[in-house]
Amino acid sequence: MGILNKDVNSGLGTRTRVGEGIRAKLLERTKKHGIQLPLLEIAYVSALLNQQNHSVTYKKITGSSDIRNLNRLIEYEDVDDLLFFPSMISYKEDLELANTIRKSYPSVKLGVLGVFAGIRPDLFENEFHWVALGESEALLLKYSIDDLKGRMGPEPFLEDLDQLPFPDWSVFSEKKFSYRPILPKTPFFTMLGSRGCPMACGYYCPYPMAQGKKYRMRSIESLLAEIPHLKETYNA
Repeated sequence: MGILNKDVNSGLGTRTRVGEGIRAKLLERTKKHGIQLPLLEIAYVSALLNQQNHSVTYKKITGSSDIRNLNRLIEYEDVDDLLFFPSMISYKEDLELANTIRKSYPSVKLGVLGVFAGIRPDLFENEFHWVALGESEALLLKYSIDDLKGRMGPEPFLEDLDQLPFPDWSVFSEKKFSYRPILPKTPFFTMLGSRGCPMACGYYCPYPMAQGKKYRMRSIESLLAEIPHLKETYNA
């Protein structure tokens, strides 16, 4: 099982822009190199796939050398599925890569997850074997990944967030996670406390669209249980 995510540093909110002065540029550079946060959804998807007895490998695609490494991964590690988390600003490159993989490795099953793919499945369904609509975790709690085909979902939003396993951070180079210079200790981890937003700014904010307007919280007990898990498992 492989999970792909592209590291894109561009516009549309993917890069912090502070100003044009020396101090502003210094702050931008500090944040670019000091704050390293992975996508929480990938860690949850990996944990759910582990529960389905799949071994998961994560690859971040930043250039042609990473694509060559991906080819070696498919050829030598018996990859059955590749999952993409596309972004709005680079989905065309995702489609090109998916098309290349389908032609070169027709036995590999391609799936696509994430908010953008769920909102615009029409952009992806010709190149991917399945497209997840709605919350990926809700889909994988109901179905085996082997049974996914075509447009899947959306499933109802998860009312009980405690039923999710703790995120699997081991697929990443978790020791690189950081929030410097504000918090110097590493590794730095994020925790899911809630989903959904009932506020009225949904006409421009993506959270109500992606997570619904109903505010859903994890229990205090679940959150407190995750803290020692992070410390013991990942030396947080």
